[in-house]
Amino acid sequence: MSFWPEVDEEQTIKNVDGLLKNYPHYRMRAKREAGLLRSPSMDGMPKADSYDNRVEEEYVSHVEAQQVELNCRYAIESIEDNELRTILHDKYLRGDTNEAIMIKLNNMPKETYRRRWHNACLTFAEIYGIQELQVFKTAKT
Repeated sequence: MSFWPEVDEEQTIKNVDGLLKNYPHYRMRAKREAGLLRSPSMDGMPKADSYDNRVEEEYVSHVEAQQVELNCRYAIESIEDNELRTILHDKYLRGDTNEAIMIKLNNMPKETYRRRWHNACLTFAEIYGIQELQVFKTAKT
């Protein structure tokens, strides 16, 4: 029996894993200085007007990265179960291997680790606040 009967656990876990695998990317983008103003190129040649605003796009990208980085960290730290929190923290925030985490968790058996990782991902999906990571099953008629 599933702990989350109305949730498509497989797809939800894929969503969480996909987001958290990109955590280092968001962390690096969040650290980058946003909106470094550049002087316009003045070569004297006529050009068509540009309608894009690169500085605004950089700010938006920077703020988005900060929010994702902050919310991933908050969601992981909010998980009450220490094993689940450790699995996600060490796997995605620290970049440890599954084997290293299993050893850290008192030589946890591989199948137990896999189940606990699944539960950690499902718990993370419930807590994470920026985008909906949970996928709900559709009612069969």
